[in-house]
Amino acid sequence: MRRAAVSILALPLLASAAPTQKRWQGAEACSYIATQTLSDPRDVVACLKSFPFREDLRQNVLAVAESVASFYTYETSAVNSPSPYQESTVNLESEFNRIRYQHYDTDYDFNVDLYFTVNRLNDGHTLWLPYCYVDAFQNLLPIPIVSLAKKADSKKESIYVIPDADQFFSQYLKGEFNQYYQDKGINISRLAGAEVTSIEGQDPYAYVSQIATNYTGNYLDHGIRENSVYASYRYTGGKWGQRLGDFAGPIVPSYPKYEITVTLIPTDTKKAETVTIPYVSTFLGKNFTDQASYWENNCAALNTTNGVDYKLQIVAANSTNSTNTSSETTEFATLHRGRQAVAALPDLNARREAINLPQPYVPTAYNASGSDDITYYTMLPDTTVGVMMLGSFSPADYYQWQTNLLDGINGLKAQGADHLIIDVTNNGGGYVCEGYLLHRLLAGPSVDPNPSFESVVRANELAKQMMASNIELAKTYDYYQILPNYFPPAWNHIAPNGSAYGPTEDFMDPSSSFSINGIQDSFSQRTADSCTPWNVDVPAEQPFPLSNVIILGNANCASTCSAFTTLMQELHGVKIVNFGAAKGAYSGMAGAEVLEWDALDSEFKTANLKDSPLAGPDLLVNANFRNNWRASYSYRRPDTFNPYNDDVADYSFSYTAETWNNPQALWTFAATEVLGVNIHSNNGNGKGKGQQHKT
Repeated sequence: MRRAAVSILALPLLASAAPTQKRWQGAEACSYIATQTLSDPRDVVACLKSFPFREDLRQNVLAVAESVASFYTYETSAVNSPSPYQESTVNLESEFNRIRYQHYDTDYDFNVDLYFTVNRLNDGHTLWLPYCYVDAFQNLLPIPIVSLAKKADSKKESIYVIPDADQFFSQYLKGEFNQYYQDKGINISRLAGAEVTSIEGQDPYAYVSQIATNYTGNYLDHGIRENSVYASYRYTGGKWGQRLGDFAGPIVPSYPKYEITVTLIPTDTKKAETVTIPYVSTFLGKNFTDQASYWENNCAALNTTNGVDYKLQIVAANSTNSTNTSSETTEFATLHRGRQAVAALPDLNARREAINLPQPYVPTAYNASGSDDITYYTMLPDTTVGVMMLGSFSPADYYQWQTNLLDGINGLKAQGADHLIIDVTNNGGGYVCEGYLLHRLLAGPSVDPNPSFESVVRANELAKQMMASNIELAKTYDYYQILPNYFPPAWNHIAPNGSAYGPTEDFMDPSSSFSINGIQDSFSQRTADSCTPWNVDVPAEQPFPLSNVIILGNANCASTCSAFTTLMQELHGVKIVNFGAAKGAYSGMAGAEVLEWDALDSEFKTANLKDSPLAGPDLLVNANFRNNWRASYSYRRPDTFNPYNDDVADYSFSYTAETWNNPQALWTFAATEVLGVNIHSNNGNGKGKGQQHKT
């Protein structure tokens, strides 16, 4: 066991828990929890299990699942995932067949089984998300955990309740959260900083590994999934926030348990005590009053659940008589703006991670020019080190962010920056071309004008039919207004050509066929993203010597973030710095693009192929089946799909009590230990220095 004594905060003995309350059942449970701000997860599950299993919904959902899976680029690879990713082995065809005949008592049981089955792929691009049951509620535990060492280069770590637990939860729900546990005889302030020596009778690291294996998902690398179990900071919505982590903030109400038994060592007494602490559920969905209104508001399909025919936008744009344009057409005309490819984790964090980072940990360095909802620029005081905190690649304004990005980089240079730290902690990805623009701005004009990975999509029968159909329909409709995915000019030829495909250049014909895990599969010709023109002109020179640029984080760097960091390391030798459990891999997932169900369904409808038996029906429930629709190849290993490459960080460090949740202290440490900048002050609570540890 990795364990080191770290004195953080005193912890008097815990009070005994209060007696359990009445349990509600069925429809009554729904009516009861509708009146509660915080609920016992058992009451929540009783409500959710009050909806009986329906065969028609199973058949509807599985028809969509099978259609989506035929477009999932890694489906055949996942049948027997290559080492070291064999935890991610899932035969979707076999599993869907099992679920088709499995007995379920409730709709909840069916949906949660399907959710965890797909989640085992550990590919955050590919998920079944039944919003009625997943992310409608979040379970919370007042003891988020973190793994800390005394020194950043130490191999001895121990797990602790986060040192800021009291500050973290005191702001939540205006004190109701603290009061909930006080009423049960548990004072959260007494828990902060305690060393955790066992969870559910297991070594705490074994329990963390178990959560990473069975619940976390999203990332192929096990160590990266372990980092997701722990609490950590993030920047989103223009604010500093704090993730609870998958131990203290699961989104499936019945997982992992309704209460957790832990053994803690209070830092003042140094004597172990064992306590059982219940989870509590908070509601994140749409308000309801009873069972019927819960289903209506949270479970029934919405008008945005399924796709639309993109050609309606062309009709609306060309209409000269608004009275002849349907409300559906005019409403949709503003929704689809052509290809803005996205590679990101699902945005399940926006509501459940709204707790602000406690003030002592918020950077004191000023917020510089260009900062916006996802990006924070600053200078480390009294240094020439600029910092870009990059929370995601999903800005609220796609084009304005490009202007902000260049302003931010130029602003740091104007303040004298000659080194740059890019912090991608908990960056879930986003718009593909925003990542390529950042690469272009930092690498300068010597790289390809539109740098991206080569990529392919599956060339299944329906995909080929959609491409052929769109080529024909483009003779009648101006497809350049909408650029659906299965229309050739939406893509570029790979280098050295680099130009856009012509309207009749079908890159599905011929397709490439080869065997993966003994299964014959077909893919399109390789293509490149069509990103330009951007909203800014790329400067003629690199803003910083790339030897003076580092990218750091906790390896929870997904999709577009993963693509960006991989490009910077593979093409330019930029150093990657990991903190936390992910001692090797620095990026979690490098799929080239995700398609949500409504987007894929829109492709069916735009190509006039919704009636094909290969196209899934409209979903009858409020849900989404997203998939990793496009596969990319790295420059370093051009014949291997990116997600299965072992991209290893250049430096790996442990978090310490000083750096784990303190961005400015972490940046200061990295500036000193990796960039070699001499910093005389602690520069924002940066107390730990540690020795450089290179993997």
